[in-house]
Amino acid sequence: MHGQQSSPLVASIQNWFNGLPLCTKSVFVLISGIYLFQLVTGYDNIYGVCLSPYETVIHYEVYRLLTSVLVHGGLLHVTFNMLAFVPMACSLERLVGTVQFAYLLLLFTVLAGSVYTATSFLLFYSHVLPGAMRQCAIGFSGVIFGLIVVDNAQSAASHRSIFGLFTVPAAYYPWALLLFWQLLMPSVSFIGHLAGVLVGAAWVGGYLRPLALSRPATAWLEGCSGLAACVRLPSFMMMPGATLPFTTHDTRGGAGGSSSSGSGGGEGGSSSRVPTFGPNLANLGKMLRGGGGGGAGAAGGDGEGGAVASGDEESGGGRGGGSGGGGASVFQGTGRVLGGRGGQLAAAPAVPPSAAAALAAEARVGGPGGSGAGRGGAGGADTMQR
Repeated sequence: MHGQQSSPLVASIQNWFNGLPLCTKSVFVLISGIYLFQLVTGYDNIYGVCLSPYETVIHYEVYRLLTSVLVHGGLLHVTFNMLAFVPMACSLERLVGTVQFAYLLLLFTVLAGSVYTATSFLLFYSHVLPGAMRQCAIGFSGVIFGLIVVDNAQSAASHRSIFGLFTVPAAYYPWALLLFWQLLMPSVSFIGHLAGVLVGAAWVGGYLRPLALSRPATAWLEGCSGLAACVRLPSFMMMPGATLPFTTHDTRGGAGGSSSSGSGGGEGGSSSRVPTFGPNLANLGKMLRGGGGGGAGAAGGDGEGGAVASGDEESGGGRGGGSGGGGASVFQGTGRVLGGRGGQLAAAPAVPPSAAAALAAEARVGGPGGSGAGRGGAGGADTMQR
């Protein structure tokens, strides 16, 4: 009977574990397994694997940047870190795909450890903290604080809760959490957590854009034979259209719709700089609706897709012979805008003036649209701000 009572719990745990994305699951198993290994074997040579600025720089033991994040100092340490990491990591990995998320974790691990080391040397040579070079940091919390900044940038909430005790404006949430956690547990590494927040803020601010893994590189990795076994797993998340947030992005409207006679529609608007703290999925959907793109046309009509967004790659919109013009999809990570193809229609429907005014008020679409009987209006520049 005892086995029958425990089976629903075991089934729930199995369902939860099986539902984790691949990278999140792998990190959870790796860190938990290493802690169990510490318990079983009694391994306590923490100084041999921790992040010591002195050993890392003076003795060139750069492996500590990686080993230090895998080792934890106790049950509460590893439990709190995994409770914070797993739900947030699931959300981010499903958003950007397994390859992109794994690369982000590796990048944050190296950068947060490097910032920690550099800060420790600065504090030592400025005589602010003479023992900073000999400090020994372990745990995944520095990377977690970096992910908190990225996750916070995805949130549409105006305020965030600090452990259910009080709320703060979302823009200050990572910093408030950093200070509150230090007050709650003074023995934790403030410099390590601060390094994670700074790296996350640099990513969201766009300062690490040159280090971002490009979409072509991600697609190549997903298609290479070395990852074929992983890609076939149900928990592997392929790269979707969304990307992790940067502070700013450019969008540009595409050329307009066509009529039954095949004539061109309106002209696209000019590019605009859109300040934001990182669009979430809802914002991305609005961008895809309002960003630009050709209108639908009849057989023989031409619709011209969106033009260039900010970034390092350029691709024009698609032309349809017998099909409507394509919409534009904004890929924020590389700045690429790709044209699509619309469906075949007998004629482009005219947009009533009242509906056009409502759409313009919502999306703030600029640029003149198409005119004339049988023609639909076309896109402009999306200047949505959140």
